[in-house]
Amino acid sequence: MARHRDEAIDKQLCQAIARTLWDIDPQVHPAHMIKHKAIRRYGNAATYKDDETIRSWIAEVDPLKGQRKAGRPPTVPYVLD
Repeated sequence: MARHRDEAIDKQLCQAIARTLWDIDPQVHPAHMIKHKAIRRYGNAATYKDDETIRSWIAEVDPLKGQRKAGRPPTVPYVLD
């Protein structure tokens, strides 16, 4: 999928996909969310060299923002694959 000229569109796509996935499983850590195939493919995240950009976008809509501990995300089973 080609990257849009407008980064704002990619941001909206990534956030919309992340919200939908978090509706299914709110426990998914943002570090794992950025690796999800829907975010990578349909949110155009694969076209960005720096995962921090995508992480910051989806962190804005994280339902557990502020409740997560700093550091490496825990290894937990997710409903999503």
